[in-house]
Amino acid sequence: MGDIFYGGISEEVMMRWGLMSFVAWMGWRFFQHRKNRPKPWIMWLSILISSLLFGVAHLGANTVLAPLTWFIFFRMMLLNGIAGIAFGWLFWKRSLEAAMMAHATVHIVITMMVWLKAMV
Repeated sequence: MGDIFYGGISEEVMMRWGLMSFVAWMGWRFFQHRKNRPKPWIMWLSILISSLLFGVAHLGANTVLAPLTWFIFFRMMLLNGIAGIAFGWLFWKRSLEAAMMAHATVHIVITMMVWLKAMV
């Protein structure tokens, strides 16, 4: 049960609050240091970079579950990238808590699907 909330809390703190915020701050600092807030392109770039690294961070977990092939790698990057973009957008537009709740909800749904599959 702890694994369900681990991603929702720890990964979002590391990826969104830590990495995404840092990349956005660097872009803001270097490209528009006299503005009150970063432009949307800086935020989208920080979302994409953090989402790419979010996908790569799941490499270890995926290699435990299945042998690493190009298909598995592509699928991992695609699914985690889409989720990372959604969580990054939520962090940007709403809050860290919104990204955490969305991430935990995804883990809950996946866990329920695995349980249901095991029952059949």
